[in-house]
Formats: sequence, C-alpha cells, structure tokens
Amino acid sequence: LVPVARSWSGYPSPQASERGYGGYQHTLSSLAQAGATGSPTGSAKPIAVVAGERTNTPPGLIALQIAGKVAFVLEGEHRYSAVIPQTSEPLIEGLVAVIRTSEYTHADGSYGFVPQREVEKDGLEAALEIVRAGIITPVTRPRGFQLRPFVERAYADQQYPNEGLRMLGALRVWSVFEYFFPYKHLIGEDWGGVLPAALAEAKAAKDAVSYHKAIARLVSRINDTHCYVGSKVLSEHWGNAPLPFLLRWVEGRPVVVKAGKDGAAAGVRSGDVVIALDGRPFLERIEEFKPLVAASTPQSKIARALSSATLGAEGSTARLTLEGEGDVRRDVEVPRRMANYQALREKDGPVYRKLDDQTGYVDLVRLENAQVDAMFTEFKDTQAIVLDMRGYPRGTAWSIAPRLSTAEQLVNAQFRRNLLNRGNGETMRFEQTLPPRGTAPMYKGRTVMLIDERAISQSEHSGLMYRTANATQFIGEPTAGANGDVTFFFAPGGIRISFSGHDVRWPDGRQLQRVGLLPDVPVAPTIRGIRAGRDEVLEKAIETLKK
Repeated sequence: LVPVARSWSGYPSPQASERGYGGYQHTLSSLAQAGATGSPTGSAKPIAVVAGERTNTPPGLIALQIAGKVAFVLEGEHRYSAVIPQTSEPLIEGLVAVIRTSEYTHADGSYGFVPQREVEKDGLEAALEIVRAGIITPVTRPRGFQLRPFVERAYADQQYPNEGLRMLGALRVWSVFEYFFPYKHLIGEDWGGVLPAALAEAKAAKDAVSYHKAIARLVSRINDTHCYVGSKVLSEHWGNAPLPFLLRWVEGRPVVVKAGKDGAAAGVRSGDVVIALDGRPFLERIEEFKPLVAASTPQSKIARALSSATLGAEGSTARLTLEGEGDVRRDVEVPRRMANYQALREKDGPVYRKLDDQTGYVDLVRLENAQVDAMFTEFKDTQAIVLDMRGYPRGTAWSIAPRLSTAEQLVNAQFRRNLLNRGNGETMRFEQTLPPRGTAPMYKGRTVMLIDERAISQSEHSGLMYRTANATQFIGEPTAGANGDVTFFFAPGGIRISFSGHDVRWPDGRQLQRVGLLPDVPVAPTIRGIRAGRDEVLEKAIETLKK
C-alpha cells in the first residue's frame, strides 16, 4: 500500500506555461509504505475492523485488508472520513464541505479504498457476522488513477453559472486565500467569518453581472493590489477602453497629468481637474468602484478606482466637465480607444542623460538590461544618479544593484510562502541575496530613487535591492505596497483571479506589504506645478543631492 498526499508549495498557476512561475509547485508524494506478510505460527482467524467518522485508521490496517487478513466495516453518515484523511468547512444553511487531503494508490494499479460492508448503524453486528462466517470477502478497487496536477475547472462557458456553481465560486475564492494567501494576517478582518455572507451573496445573484461583482467584492477584501479580477462579463458591462489622458490623485482631486493626441485635440490640458463624466459627478463614480477593486494601501485603492472609473466601450464618446486655471469649468468630448493604453505609455527623450556634470538621470520604466553597461559608462564620472521608479521596471535591478555595492552576498529580502500537506499548513522561509558583481566596475556615487503609488511589486523589490546595496534614498510618495510573485486561479464563470503568492519582507523582517516603500524625503506634485509643466519630485531630488 502507498498512501499518496497532495502537497503544495505555494499556489501554482493552472496554466502549464505559467505553472513554475515564482517556484510554486503542486506534487503528489508518497507518505509511507506498509506491507503485510503472513506468519507460519500466526492465527488464521478472520479479523473485522469497525470504523466510524471519528476513527483515525492507520495505513497498516488497510495494508492488512489488502493482504486478506482484515475486513472493514464502515459505520455512520460520514464513514469514509475514517479511512481517507479529510478536513471540513461549515458553509451556510447547515451545509458542510468535506475535502479529501490525500489519496490511496496500490502496487497493482488500483486506487482508493473499498470496505467489505457499509452500514448506517449496527457496525458491530455486521463485523460479528463476518467473523462468525470465517470468510473475508475480497474487494475490487477501481483502476486507472493518474498522478497528475490538480486543476480547477473554470466553467468559462457559463457566464451566469447555476446556484451551486455560484456558491462554488465564492467558496473557491475563499479557500484559495484561506490556505495559500501568505498575507492573510494582514487582511484586517477575520477571514473565516467572511465566508457565510460571501456564499449568500453569490447564491442570491440574479444575473451574470451581479454574480461577477459579488466575486470582485469578495476578492477586494484581501487588500492586495496584485489581486485582479479578470471578467469578460464585467469588461463588457463597464467597457475596457480608456480615455485619451492619464489621471492621478493630486491634492485630493482627480487631475490630468498627461494628455494624449485625442485629448489634446479636444482641449484637455495637464492640470485639468475632472469634475463630471457622462453627466455624473466623477467622484461618485470613483466611490462606486472602490469596493470592487483590491488594493494594499489607500493610495493604491484610489489609483485603481480612478483608472477603472474612466473606462467605457471602444469608440464611445465621453462627455467631460473639466476645471482649469482660475477654477474655470468647460465641457469637452473625447473618444475612448484601446490604443490609448500604449500611446499614453510612450515617452519622448533619452532613457538616461546627465542633468549636469555631476548628476545622472535614468528612467527605469524604459531602461533595458542591454543598456545598463552603457548607462554606467555615461555616468562613471558623476557623483550621483537619480533612479526614476515612478512606474514598472524591466528587470534591471539585478544588473544595477550589484554595481552599487562593495560587499558580496548581501541579503536584500526575506521570502515566505505557504506549504500545505494533508491539510496541515506550514511556511517556507528563505532569503534572497544580491547577485555577484563579477568584473563589472562599481559605481561609487550616491543614488536616490523617485517613487509614488505607480511603483508596485518589482518596482518595490528593486527598491529593497538598491537600499541594501548602497542605502539609496527614496524621494516622493509611498508606493503601492504589493510585492510577491503573482499567481492566479479561476472561479466558475471563467473569472481569472490573481494574487501575491509570496510574503516578501525587508532583510530584517519588517513588513513591506500594505506599507510600501516610504519616502526618506516626502514630496508630492501640486496642481499648480503640473499646470506649469514642472516635475516637482525630480526638482526635490536634485535639491537633496546638492545638499
């Protein structure tokens, strides 16, 4: 007999192409082996075992059944819990979910457990009948069990699943976070108490949109900006084409920080405040989205709600009320286009340049690894470099950070992830160190990094590496506060849900998630500065370096 348990190291993505991302794994591993051999002097008398729902059956007894020495009688409503390791979770309306936490496979290719008798009660009487008859009847077990990865069905063909599958959707979301979310201690509420209301809302959903919103509301309670709910239903309901300008939350107001071609043509200018959208106060629309987007920090929550609130159907016309210089309001109309995503990300000017003879500047959002050596060559005689991390980088920290440090093998982060085996949870912990510098020349000047809520995940991890390497200073506003290699799963309705799979911390164990990188020199843009075309955060960085 070989009892086999499903073991999890983090939560691997269900798609094979992404399953190894982050090092998350799911395996089926042998827990023990037990055999039974006869003894020439042993008794040939039959033995019957009565097992009920409170029994913890040793694998050795099942091995004796396989050898024909023991007959099993299972008694009670939940009798299989006597022999198959299980856990249970109370749901609603008296329902209980019972989950197996291991499997049984056998040397002859069969699998599972089959008793000689199953009874609701009077198990002892059934056992006595077997013993008195003196014969142990062989059992036939099914064959064809395959040890393969565990993949949940997405039910993507059912946008509005039936009541049972809707409840499964809420339960699946809850249980994945219950067992695999490494930041559960930071959620801010008792996650166990969330399930009954979530099940009831999913069950009561009257149509596809209300069901998908129910799942989004449940996911938002995780408070992790890495949590995205990918839903075709919600995309079609809200639209997914953005406006031709970028917004940020500045001085407590939604402010245009960059106008694209269509926006500029319609008269949208940097520094404009959005007052209304399609005849509705824009602040109301932002509040509508807040409960539907997950975010680690307040600054990340408002940024995500702000972005979602502008979306609409491709090619649709948005009617805007804007407030510009002198608090003068005006109405404009602009088209929504998917192409705006790419167009608004594009920037002019060199990726890196000298601000003066002593100071270099690099846009880490655009810098490629192939450009790192040339950048350091350009800046070799400077005394400082401004690292602009107001966005998402391209994996360059692993090339840059080693060249800022004189020491080798410095720990730059702690990692933790959930382990699960037979229903028992543990935590794996390991440290990450800076890569070796090799023969590349070291940069001995100072570095400062510009940050705000647009810096997330790899951006924040890069900050850990730069701070470890040479005590890089952070200038600007707090970052998003979400780090840890992303993984995902599906809920019925084809809903794709991502989340942080690792708990990543500072080298000394300090919390990064739900805090973010905090500026050593706080400074935020102003509406007046944006209208004047100034970069007040960069200006502060230059001032700081000169001091």
